[in-house]
Amino acid sequence: MLEFSLLFFALMIQRASLKPFWHDEIYTIVIASLPSLPSIWAAEQAGLDIMPPLNSVLTHAIFAVFGAGRVLMRLPPMMGVWLWTLAAFAIVRRRSDTMTGLGAMLFTLISGAASYAYEARGYGLMLGFVAFALYSWSEAANGQRRALHLPLLALALALGMWTHFYAALAVFPIGVGELVRLNRTRKFDWGVLGAVAVAAVASLPLYTLLELASLQSTTYFQKMTWSAVPASYFAITQGLLGRWTVTLGLLIAATSLVPSFARRDRVLPRIETHEVAAAIATLLIPLVAMIVAIITVSGAFVSRYAMSAVIGVSVVIPLLISRMRNPPASVLLCVLPTLALTFSLARDIRVEGGNNTPFGYRPLLTSALSKRIPVAVTGTLYLPLWYYAPAESRPLLFYVTDGPAALRFVGTDSLERDYTVLRDWTAVSVEDYGIFIGRYKHFYLYDVHALSWMVTKLREDRADLREIGREAGATLYDVSIR
Repeated sequence: MLEFSLLFFALMIQRASLKPFWHDEIYTIVIASLPSLPSIWAAEQAGLDIMPPLNSVLTHAIFAVFGAGRVLMRLPPMMGVWLWTLAAFAIVRRRSDTMTGLGAMLFTLISGAASYAYEARGYGLMLGFVAFALYSWSEAANGQRRALHLPLLALALALGMWTHFYAALAVFPIGVGELVRLNRTRKFDWGVLGAVAVAAVASLPLYTLLELASLQSTTYFQKMTWSAVPASYFAITQGLLGRWTVTLGLLIAATSLVPSFARRDRVLPRIETHEVAAAIATLLIPLVAMIVAIITVSGAFVSRYAMSAVIGVSVVIPLLISRMRNPPASVLLCVLPTLALTFSLARDIRVEGGNNTPFGYRPLLTSALSKRIPVAVTGTLYLPLWYYAPAESRPLLFYVTDGPAALRFVGTDSLERDYTVLRDWTAVSVEDYGIFIGRYKHFYLYDVHALSWMVTKLREDRADLREIGREAGATLYDVSIR
């Protein structure tokens, strides 16, 4: 366990040190840099970041003592994913053996969700709290130290909700498991129900943020519809099962065909029916999340909201492997993720080691800024560029907002609304479109193609746009206002 933890933090610290902050992470940093907890809550109420504030509060505590840093700002999600690996180990080990439990820990690190350990948002913490809630429930449901595990269940559920609204979906597999238990025992487990109720009461202060999120969801940039559910579910599961997982499955299938590897069935601990039901329900979390999004928040949905399903994957697959008549399977479960981690870390160092800021591969933009002419940047790229820009270049970088134009041309004003609030809380250069083009008759436009409306708007207003060049998914224009 100690050796794995040292390996885990060494890998995640290395990756965190290589990866620049992106748009959403900088919102966390801005909130964490606020002077007090009341100011953080006020910023949340103002709509600066409508997610629950626990991740920002923990990051604020680190910021107050150590300042900002790529690793420091990502410590809370790193701890969350580590907690998930420990929960996966405990669940699998109790129902198989120590080697398979270790394989489950390593398997979590090759899933599509492990990257949230080095992203300064709440998803890593959410994974940790949901996994710990499921572990606490399974222990309490089996009569293991209920006086300890029921309070831990309530605490994990509440902390999950204070990290991300979709952590509430942890109640779904627990509810399914409890229904199976109720069918067998013919009586409610009031301890489990009480723990869920306590968590719900502890989450009541979040209602105002949830209401604000629901109001803003009508023009959210990404929508879920009933017709898109099958394709989206497939995309999410595909993200959880990458090429290394497929390779693992093929190798285990191949070794199962070798007669010399056949063996007698081992006597393994029994897996209860309610645990099987809960595990299957965990795999269905993306489907439930999409239905919830369509019904309650006007379809606003991003696939990472349903990443809790990977907790079920990290438990179900190792347990299935442990019950195969195949001795090399458990060894492969440990060896292949280790190889995957080695190759992926080498790739990260090679790809990101020389590009430690967004400017590292944008020579056109760097050249434009050197001419001391204002540069308007579109899309979510503006914030990372502003964050990493030298002090003398920051005043030249602008984001231009126009909510009606954004709604008309790209169908969403999420970025306009977010940036408008952001300028009230930090020193970003965010200008309304009319004011900006009235003040600057000549400027550069660095147009990122996603969610971009400004080129269309400028052409509609008969501005002169001369394309200078393209790089890294963006086009640089020289713009003159007539």
